[in-house]
Amino acid sequence: MANAVLLTFSPTLVEFATPEWDNTAVASGIGPIPLQHLYKIEATEGATYDIFANSFEEPALIVYDNQGNAIFVNDDSDDPVPVPTENNPDKRPSELDEISDWVAPYTGVFFVAPGWQQGSVTDFVYSLNIQEDIDTVTSNNTDGDTPSSAQIHLATYGVTIQQARDFILSHVDQPATIFNAAKQFGVTTQMLSEITGFSTDVIDSFFASFGMNTDALNGVIAPDIPSGHKLLPENLASLSHLVVFNTNSGILSTDSLRENNFRGVYEPDYFDVFDPNNYQGSSDGVFTAEELGVAHLSNLPATTETLESLIYGTMVNAFRAIGESEIIQIASYFRSHPDLIDNPDTSEFAALMNDVFSDRPADPIYRDDTQLAQAVYQATNVLIDDVIRNDFEDILIMSLIDVTAASMLELISNGRADIFFDSGGVFL
Repeated sequence: MANAVLLTFSPTLVEFATPEWDNTAVASGIGPIPLQHLYKIEATEGATYDIFANSFEEPALIVYDNQGNAIFVNDDSDDPVPVPTENNPDKRPSELDEISDWVAPYTGVFFVAPGWQQGSVTDFVYSLNIQEDIDTVTSNNTDGDTPSSAQIHLATYGVTIQQARDFILSHVDQPATIFNAAKQFGVTTQMLSEITGFSTDVIDSFFASFGMNTDALNGVIAPDIPSGHKLLPENLASLSHLVVFNTNSGILSTDSLRENNFRGVYEPDYFDVFDPNNYQGSSDGVFTAEELGVAHLSNLPATTETLESLIYGTMVNAFRAIGESEIIQIASYFRSHPDLIDNPDTSEFAALMNDVFSDRPADPIYRDDTQLAQAVYQATNVLIDDVIRNDFEDILIMSLIDVTAASMLELISNGRADIFFDSGGVFL
């Protein structure tokens, strides 16, 4: 349980997804099953979950509570009926296990064992897909109440209201400990009120009697944000729609992209780029939307996994948003503005990127996942090299530059070098 891999939910964007699914968490890959394949999720009481596990042979899908007790085991009743094929004339047991309409009994951590079975095959796809319907929270709660802001916020850390209340009551004689913990994890006086049952005025007075100002818990006093990289600068705020968690599966999953990048980069450099300590706002263990520069993201754990998922998800989105005509536009613009190559943090460059990546192209360069995954490898390798050598402040600006460069190379490899010729010179 201590080593379980955290799966983070992000908005469901797949067009063919069931309408009621709001959020998705995915773990997948191709090849040998990972040694550590117990996962944990942070569920919300009353929310409904559909869970799918897929492997070469029948998986045994199990959900455990935060104490390690098995609370839901797939009984095969929802599995598809096996169909005989040329390669499976004996109708091997279904490769899919499914738990449908499971309602989380509390807000907090649950563990999911996908039970992947590899059989005798070494190169196969395995996946765990968890879909969340958050709209059922109110209707499924027996008291009909919507979860409080404290309940929802604490759930991002795998902590329940009761656990938080127990911590506070056990440290009543140590007000500074309570105050500092609340400040570190973004717990406001309103949340403290919801946790303890005391009014905000009582809480304010309690801390004031020990010389502590609760304005520091409510955002009135600006947080001390250490220097470091910022994911998205203000002049690219209109591109924040590109910044999403990587919910892709197969060769575009975060695990697969990481594994393939290890083949072409020095691993310590890789982990330096994805080290949360090198980014603004990581000192308290939480990335806020303001620190990330992305308004639609809520507070996120300041971890390597968070950064990997966001950067890979953004790169995939950016590659899907670029077309041949836009590459021609970029090449033409850079020919007339060569200084932007060495100084990308300008209003001209921001305007160009906003125009190029604002929507899906009619002439996409990347039409299949294999091609796109290779482009992500190339762009990530260049990004790592750039950041390690030059310490760029805005890592997603560099990501977009690397996306355009990889796309130019892709067009050239496909015989379209002509678009980069101008008066006998080659742009690249």
